[in-house]
Amino acid sequence: METEDKSAVLAGRPHGIESAAPIITGKVIGYAALILLSVAAAVTFLLLPGKFQPVMLFVFPAIVIGIWVLKNPWVGIYLFYLYNLLRPYDFIPALQPLRLAMVLEILTLISWVIYIIRSKTSIKWSIFNWGYLGFLGVMALGVAMAANNRMAYDTLEAMLITFIMFLIATNVVDSLDRLNKLVWLVLLINLYFAVQGTINREVLHVVVRGEAASGRVGSGYIADENDFALALVVWVPFAFFMFQYFRSIKLKLISVFILLVFLWGVVSSMSRGGMVALMAALLYCLLNSPNKARSLAMAFVVVLGFAAVAPGYYWHEMASMTQTEEGTAEERLLSWQAAGRMYLDYPVIGVGPGNGGIHFPRYIRGVSNPDRYWGRAFHGTLPQVLAEVGTVGFLFYAFMVVYAVKQLRRIKRKLPDTADSERVGFMANSLIGGLIAYFAGATFLSTIYYPHLWILYTFIMILLHVSSQRTLLEPSTPAQPALEKVG
Repeated sequence: METEDKSAVLAGRPHGIESAAPIITGKVIGYAALILLSVAAAVTFLLLPGKFQPVMLFVFPAIVIGIWVLKNPWVGIYLFYLYNLLRPYDFIPALQPLRLAMVLEILTLISWVIYIIRSKTSIKWSIFNWGYLGFLGVMALGVAMAANNRMAYDTLEAMLITFIMFLIATNVVDSLDRLNKLVWLVLLINLYFAVQGTINREVLHVVVRGEAASGRVGSGYIADENDFALALVVWVPFAFFMFQYFRSIKLKLISVFILLVFLWGVVSSMSRGGMVALMAALLYCLLNSPNKARSLAMAFVVVLGFAAVAPGYYWHEMASMTQTEEGTAEERLLSWQAAGRMYLDYPVIGVGPGNGGIHFPRYIRGVSNPDRYWGRAFHGTLPQVLAEVGTVGFLFYAFMVVYAVKQLRRIKRKLPDTADSERVGFMANSLIGGLIAYFAGATFLSTIYYPHLWILYTFIMILLHVSSQRTLLEPSTPAQPALEKVG
């Protein structure tokens, strides 16, 4: 006992008393930092002009989300699509000064690099990525040759960011469940826009060119009625095939609801190009449905819904598509001809990304005042591709399309014999339908740099990587329904 007491004294503590817990711990430091940050934020809030004070409300949520993204790049990918498609700064202007998109992209990239280093995993790369890089390389050459280098550079920068996020997503989204979450995210965002466009026409009675229409529902890629219609139509096949593949009655009803709201949104847009794309998408869905009887029933519901919501003047507007001597149809033909002349003068790499509109006054014919066409759109994606990135850019662009469709068809033919095979088939069918809808609508719109196609490519490559994993090659288990996971 005496020996024990001496050893306790020599150890620097009284006998029978445990060592005191350290006063300064990581948690205490964290609390202190949070208090100091709160005081600094409060002082900053008081010193800021009134119009900037709402920005401070988003500082703490942004910090928390930033830490979350740094810990998990998947969170960054999910928030990237949420922020860039929903564009919340359109209805919360205080978000605009924060440059959240740039911050989110940088944090996601850093998070992914840390993940790669820690896990020592190799980067998933395919021949499609080389085609993507080739297309960006042509754009980069075009920056140096462009009449407006700044506009060309800004366009290239946006596409480079898109590619980086594509690369991260195709490496981080490593399961059908994660891919499914992204699909649902995009569907719900577009459902929000469809509801908003419908309310604009039916409730707020927005008038565009003398007729009730959806009006402006957002900015950027969804700025006008034609863009709005295209954004909805691209995702129509997903709603259609969900009805085909889901086993849950509740999920079937949800898919029908989404489809009908999308339909109503397209009608509200009064977009003739949107109607063409919608017909192409629905035709593909009918011809490639795994259950033709169910598809015919679905088509019957769609036709009834369409007839119920389409006003009389809508049919008159659609009938005007064949009148090429007047209105937007004539302007579209003149724009396509101008694009052809640009391409002939700049056949290799084009006039430069985003620079087509600058050259319009030089190449437009048959108009009284060519100068007023400065900055106009081509009214078509193919003319835009040829004019702005030339033959070389077109070849890379076409390669990506062919490769994506070929891989999706291969996946459809060789579905794995697993519990996930039906979900793989659903995704492949939906993605092909989305591509068809996109290119049908893009015939009448200049959409090279819109997000639709690049999101579809991202989902396609994710599906390609996931479907080749060994987990999908394991025998299916009857006890686990395949499609209950989809919701």
